[in-house]
Amino acid sequence: MMNSTTSHTDVYDATAKGTRVAEWLINAGVDHVGMKEDVSRKGPGYVLANGGIKVHLISCDHLDTAIDEIMATDI
Repeated sequence: MMNSTTSHTDVYDATAKGTRVAEWLINAGVDHVGMKEDVSRKGPGYVLANGGIKVHLISCDHLDTAIDEIMATDI
């Protein structure tokens, strides 16, 4: 919510974190990401898809298991 001391930049910074992370991943040259939440119909999901990054939904909590889960899918 904006008030007299809040700028539009502050609102963008507070609300567009996922989109900014998605843009950062694209600029970093990432090809695949694993996520526990489906973001395909949200801003970050659209940014990732347009950037050519494959999003994998994972259900595990540990990196080694997540990698195995992603590798088991069609990369």
